[in-house]
Amino acid sequence: MRVDIAISFLTLLKDYKTKISQNLIWKLSLACLLTTITISIYITVSDTFSEINKQEIVLNDELDRLLMSSRNPAKIAILNFDETLAKEVILGLLLTGYIKEVAIIDDYGSVLSTHRKSDMSTEESAVLTYLLGEKDREKSLDINISISNTKSVGELRIKYNYHEPFIAALDELKLRIAYIFFGLFIITFLFLGIFYLLVIKPLSILKKSVISLNIESSEAIHLKHLQNHKDDEIGELVNAFNNQLNFIHTLFDQNTKALESTEESFSSLQALIEALPHLIIVKSLQNTVLFVNNAFVREFGYSAEELLGKNLDNVIYANNSSTKQVMDDADEEAFSTQQSVLLPEVTWQIKNGGYITIEMRKIAIQFRGIPAILTVGVDITERKEHQARIQHMAYHDSLTNLPNRHLFIDRLEQALLRSQRSQKFGALIFVDLDNFKEVNDAKGHFAGDTLLTNIANRLKDVFREEDTVARLGGDEFVICMTDLGKTVEEAKVIAKDRAERLLLSLRDPFNIQGLTMKLGASLGITFFNNHQISASELLGHADMAMYKAKEAGKNQIKFFEDSMAESIARLTELKEDSRRALDEGEFYLVYQPQLNAKTNKIIGAEALLRWNHPVKGLISPAEFIPLLEDIELMPEVGEMVLKTALCQTQRWMMQERIDDTFKISINVSPQQFRMSDFPKVVSDIIESFEVPPYMVDLEITESMIIDNIDYTVAAMKELRSTGVHFSIDDFGTGYSNLNYLKKLPLDVLKVDQSFVRDIQSDPNDTAIVRTILAMARQLNLRTVAEGVETPDQLTMLQEMGCHVYQGYLYSPPLKPADFEQLIPIDSQDIET
Repeated sequence: MRVDIAISFLTLLKDYKTKISQNLIWKLSLACLLTTITISIYITVSDTFSEINKQEIVLNDELDRLLMSSRNPAKIAILNFDETLAKEVILGLLLTGYIKEVAIIDDYGSVLSTHRKSDMSTEESAVLTYLLGEKDREKSLDINISISNTKSVGELRIKYNYHEPFIAALDELKLRIAYIFFGLFIITFLFLGIFYLLVIKPLSILKKSVISLNIESSEAIHLKHLQNHKDDEIGELVNAFNNQLNFIHTLFDQNTKALESTEESFSSLQALIEALPHLIIVKSLQNTVLFVNNAFVREFGYSAEELLGKNLDNVIYANNSSTKQVMDDADEEAFSTQQSVLLPEVTWQIKNGGYITIEMRKIAIQFRGIPAILTVGVDITERKEHQARIQHMAYHDSLTNLPNRHLFIDRLEQALLRSQRSQKFGALIFVDLDNFKEVNDAKGHFAGDTLLTNIANRLKDVFREEDTVARLGGDEFVICMTDLGKTVEEAKVIAKDRAERLLLSLRDPFNIQGLTMKLGASLGITFFNNHQISASELLGHADMAMYKAKEAGKNQIKFFEDSMAESIARLTELKEDSRRALDEGEFYLVYQPQLNAKTNKIIGAEALLRWNHPVKGLISPAEFIPLLEDIELMPEVGEMVLKTALCQTQRWMMQERIDDTFKISINVSPQQFRMSDFPKVVSDIIESFEVPPYMVDLEITESMIIDNIDYTVAAMKELRSTGVHFSIDDFGTGYSNLNYLKKLPLDVLKVDQSFVRDIQSDPNDTAIVRTILAMARQLNLRTVAEGVETPDQLTMLQEMGCHVYQGYLYSPPLKPADFEQLIPIDSQDIET
């Protein structure tokens, strides 16, 4: 191994000496030439500008002298208007060779005399123009004239060739500079000759001697000393070479034996390495492949012949140029530190075009006497893909593949920072699908999941790629939009446009499993342009606005307002209190009498739910009923209403305040009605209180009918078979589909109070009520008018043929004790 080291050293030394002999004299000559040129340029520039400055001073002095000497004659000529004298003065000045034109101007500004040389045309020199500027110049002298205490000014003006005085001086300067340059060149040439004889030539001879050495010879080899250089630095260099050669010779025998032993060990080690599953490659510092094992060949798709002896730049690195720099840096670090270098992940493109990810470790070694880099790799492609899948699953919704809440909050935080830097507004859109739970329950979870996936795709189609569309869970989606404008007004225009496009896209039916489904959405929008509010708070604001859209009738868009926070805070408190309210009996019923429109006698009552909060007092049903539906507590509350109303009916019957012709009307919520066991629950409750089923009138809404007509008809028919009656509450405010009325086993139509209120003043309401009552007669249905407050309203209803009415004209809703005052035991008068 030491012999290999010595051979490598001598080879590198011979290459180095060869380069010196080939380049040194050229480099020195070039350096001397550049030095000569530099010095010459410096002298040229310095002398040129020095000469120009001197000549300028001389020229200016001479011009001043000429003008001053001509001043008095010119003055006399002006005073006497003597053109002859003026001409003499001018001709005298024109005798100066570089003056081209002279003019004498009197004190009135008129030219007294002027003359110009006709033979002064000379070729303009570009060099002089560059150094001195323009060739033709002008100089003037004011001539003061005093006549009778009056002072005036005349002028002596000359035009001259500014270049001409410099021509001779510059010609002389050129000659002097040529002599200087020639002298410097001769000195440089002599210096090079002496240096060549003393240094370059001996080094050239020494180079040839080194090249001619046969270092592989078994005999000792030496360099001969050069004549006249035995004791100088060149002689010392020869001695140093000979000492190294002597040392190399002594190592040959030992190294030969060591190499033989190493070859045997290497063969055994190579067999072991070939059997390893790790990817192993050895390459030189110049990227030449020295060794690869079978695992490396298989993984990269190359044969051993395609790699061994080849430069990696032309094989593996050819398709991995971006990886090459990383590998080169790691090789350099491993070689310089002589320590193991770990590369946790390196992506490679293999021969077939695919990609693999390898964990690599590099270390500097000696491979058969050559400095090399050993690389050991492990294919971690499958592990990496598994980690990527886990990572993706952690931050994305498994159903829609959209970002989940965790990833969305992170991106929203980034959007807030970006908005703060750019000072541009962003928007957050909270999307909650309307009535999705009902669709999911009716059509099945598979259809619901497919529907959610289709909705996610439509959301991505509506919004930009840079917008983040995420699914928070269930039927809730949220979108973060950035860079919407410098003002909130600009942002509102864009956000509203996108939101309206979303609602428009949802209007197109979804075709799932052969079923056509339609779905709306309630959208809440809030804006941001800084990081003064947290992502969670911002999401809460959008949620509040969405909730207001739900309250406004669904399938709408609402923008967040500060007042919503207070309203939502109240609703949140009420949500938290509602469960306790049910458990502690804060919900109770009041009863509004229903009267025969002809006899004005009580024939029934509508049970109405109320909530008396221990702190907030009475809570409006318009406020807490949607809240109970939102938290899906309405089925339990509805069951409580049924039990309470029937229990009270039973008590009145036992007290003989009413008989079996009395009708107790009970409102049924959509959530309660859609329960699969609703008919059985109602039947069991009625039976438990021993109230005749025909005394019970269940009030349903039109929206309950339209959502799932088949289920509605089946459930109603099942209860109708037991004797229970059904009313449609608030008829005329919803879909009012007459086709449904024909299918449903109905008994009563209730005319909504919104029509009754203006029945006298609004012809449209009058016509609507008249139409509803006429239609009920044709369908053989009883009618009940809600919200009757004046005698005139009642009179009109009676004339139109309405059967029953209720409202504040007779009585508001009453607690049981107060209601009993209207139906005393001894004086009851109940009619059908």
